[in-house]
Amino acid sequence: MNDCGDTSIISDLDKVGATARAGALQNTPAQGTVMRALLLIVAAVMGCGKTKPSLPLVSGETGLAIPPTKSETTSLPKVSPKSPEAARPPLTFAVKLNEFVDDYKNVVAGDLKWKGKRGTVPAGVSDLGRKANGELWISQEWIIGQAHNVYFYLAPGQESEFAKLKIGDAVALEATCDGREDDGINRRILGYNFRVNFVDCVIRPKK
Repeated sequence: MNDCGDTSIISDLDKVGATARAGALQNTPAQGTVMRALLLIVAAVMGCGKTKPSLPLVSGETGLAIPPTKSETTSLPKVSPKSPEAARPPLTFAVKLNEFVDDYKNVVAGDLKWKGKRGTVPAGVSDLGRKANGELWISQEWIIGQAHNVYFYLAPGQESEFAKLKIGDAVALEATCDGREDDGINRRILGYNFRVNFVDCVIRPKK
């Protein structure tokens, strides 16, 4: 008995040897094929009991490695996407809107102090509407008849609270300052031609 405990391999060797001898006597072209088969079987016997490295399967048609099946791949943990609330900056201020407008008379100073920061602000609804892309907005004016100088662009999902608003209402919002926009509209009495924009705004329900 051989090391593998399989007598069938020895029997196969005997058969191949006999065939090889017969081929040699007849001087047939099959001799080369038989000898190659004999070498393969001998190599299998010699390598029996040894751990062979796992090789990737290869397609006979394309010569390319066959990708592992789903069950063979390592299952990676699923990562839950962050909610919009988790991605927002923390609330860092609670001030009146006139502070933003005054600070943004110098755009660099205004950006350094406010841009990208999020907080709560009270606002008066001077106008409200919806842009062509569906984004809802609220604006406020300082003086009646002057161009509005603060705009709030609402985050998605604010439709129910927005529907309750009407011009003249007072509202509190959580908002992220997006900086100054030079719109070229002269506010005359106020003496400037820009507005301050807020984005990702959330209406705080009235208590």
